[in-house]
Amino acid sequence: MRCPSCSRTLPTGTTACPKCDLGVETTSLPTEDLSHADACPAPPLTLRRELAPGSRIADRFLVVEKIGEGGMGLIYKAIDTRLDQPVALKMIRPAVARHAGYLARFKDEVRIARRITHPNVCRVHDLGDFGDSLYLSMEWIQGETLRQLLNRAGALEPERAFEIAAKIAAALSEAHGHGIIHRDLKPENVMIDEQGDVRVMDFGIAILAESQAGRLTGPGPSGTPDYMAPEQRRGEELDGRADLFSLGLILREMLAGHRIKVGEEPTAGLRPGTGKGTTALLESLLAASREKRFASAGAVVEALDAVRGRRKQTTHGPWRRYGWPAVAGVLMVGSVFLYANGWRPFPPPAPVPGPMAQSFYNKGLDFLRNHAETSQGLDSAIAMLRRAVEEDPGMAKGWAVLGEALWGRFMIDPEASTREEAAAAVARALELAPDLPEAHDAEGRGLMATGNYAEARLEFKKATEARPESDIAWAYLGTACREVPGGHDEGLAALQKAIALNGSYDLHWVQLGYFHERFSEWELAAEAYRKATELKPDSLAPWNNLGGILLRLRRNDEAIQAFQHSFELQETPEAHTNLGTAYFFAGRFSEAAEHYRLAAEVAPDNDVYWQNLGDGEVMLGREDDARHAYMRARVLARDRVAAVPLDPAAHRRVGVLCAKTGDSAGALKEGARALELAPDDPSVLFANAVIRRLIDQPEEALDFLERAVKAGYPRIEIENDVAFRDLRTLPRYRQIVDRAK
Repeated sequence: MRCPSCSRTLPTGTTACPKCDLGVETTSLPTEDLSHADACPAPPLTLRRELAPGSRIADRFLVVEKIGEGGMGLIYKAIDTRLDQPVALKMIRPAVARHAGYLARFKDEVRIARRITHPNVCRVHDLGDFGDSLYLSMEWIQGETLRQLLNRAGALEPERAFEIAAKIAAALSEAHGHGIIHRDLKPENVMIDEQGDVRVMDFGIAILAESQAGRLTGPGPSGTPDYMAPEQRRGEELDGRADLFSLGLILREMLAGHRIKVGEEPTAGLRPGTGKGTTALLESLLAASREKRFASAGAVVEALDAVRGRRKQTTHGPWRRYGWPAVAGVLMVGSVFLYANGWRPFPPPAPVPGPMAQSFYNKGLDFLRNHAETSQGLDSAIAMLRRAVEEDPGMAKGWAVLGEALWGRFMIDPEASTREEAAAAVARALELAPDLPEAHDAEGRGLMATGNYAEARLEFKKATEARPESDIAWAYLGTACREVPGGHDEGLAALQKAIALNGSYDLHWVQLGYFHERFSEWELAAEAYRKATELKPDSLAPWNNLGGILLRLRRNDEAIQAFQHSFELQETPEAHTNLGTAYFFAGRFSEAAEHYRLAAEVAPDNDVYWQNLGDGEVMLGREDDARHAYMRARVLARDRVAAVPLDPAAHRRVGVLCAKTGDSAGALKEGARALELAPDDPSVLFANAVIRRLIDQPEEALDFLERAVKAGYPRIEIENDVAFRDLRTLPRYRQIVDRAK
């Protein structure tokens, strides 16, 4: 057994790693197929150390007392000796602090949270290091939690409950505007200070708690089940409406004095005097489908004000004096007179977005165009674009670009909820402006994301015809043509057109590299990726892709240098797996397995990382560990097939993993499906070769291997695949591989 954090070998029965002070637990190896990734959980990690009163943190904070324990560690009341004032101090567990990829994301969330200055949000002050841990200092609020108030008082007076709910909703509106979803809203995270005012705690922090709960202590949704929205329980990607569902549960509890019981109607048991409109308000907040809930937290504030009788009158002038019938009659007479005398209406001018909507749109577009190579960049783009269309629901361009960003996110992590939101956003854009080029860009992006490259090509052609000066449309056209049979020349010309229009945009060069790589034009691919690294030296994608090409060109030392450069820029799961592959190809299997393990540990929902880890364990002779990794990869790969059924890559991965875990029938079925979708794809052909070899059909394996080589599958990938280790001495194998590039 090994420590899940430092990989130190521990004696059987050990309950804690002496190096990391982390709790560990032996997990059994599944012996049959699994229906969900929960069947292979990672061992739970717990922080065991506590700080005694009087301890000093970072030569600045003096611990007064422990006041609680959260998802990331222990919480203390402390004195900030520099400012001579009390603070709440959260000590982040070492297991979280050591994972730089999530640490970077966490720091970004804290930076955003620090910008929230709303009076109903608990302020975040600072983030710092202390030994192998991190600390987070926050505003100290003297008072009690809403949970303590409810335990003490039971049901609240309706006016007080509505007032608290309105202030929570106002805090949510501010946070959602910054792209932050709370994800764990409950009475324990709402403070009532000594003046009776409301403060919501843990904005910008719950997102890390969920990530780490899913990635370090086992998969599945985190948060408090009693206050989760249905989509959160299902583990789907969330938006701000999940927080609104939690708010509905809190409001209902304040009015009824107890949590909703199983089978109980949301509006049952409310105190008398709740007022008209309360039932409709709760039904909207607690709708099982998020599409039926309030669109935003701001709308909830308005609804609560209306229930409380505080809606402002905004009608003015003749509308208010005479009412609608009289004014409508004047307008009708005037329009009939003008039409009868030959006047015809001009087309209405295109609506001009408001300044806030335009500002959010510009920020979202900037994230999408300049940071789309990372999940974090896409998430930031999506948050800003959602805010833009919330500010201006008629902003067709905003809906289109939101759809484009969501489809990009779906390609990284194909969640059904993301797919549905992306399709809905594009449909809304086309409804508002059927000829909008950006809408065709987004429609094509969606078709590519779901594996329909031929139709995507047609959408991008429409976009380039409508807007020939758009380098983005030309780049997308080239990307689609890359996967269409016979599309090489058209695709290359489209990408060259994009570069002619905007040669300083690094991602065009990255796409050109992908294009050359698809057609085994390795030197041209390396040249394109190098150009991208020159244009944007701090971007991860060009360095990672360059390293991959250098491996194929057998320039291992240069490849390792490229991957190490990416690793130094940002320690991500991808950086770990890339370095692991470079070490694997160099025959340094122990180092390879270590990096594969770290990648899978930090991003446990990625089937490729687990498959790589299995290969590394095989080369080290650890067959049981390899099977565990392969089984987990197989479950995750099946989830991907369900999300993207037309993606041949997803089917070929499932086929190989079925073969590696003893399911011959499943392996052949998935391999055949991949062939149906992409009969000439070299990766699909090679996967079928691997499948035949693993189910002990060596001659058929060599037949597929020969076809894969003819289609351009690289020699170095063949020589480093663990499936063909025992065929390397066969004359036919050598003849086939010697013909590979």
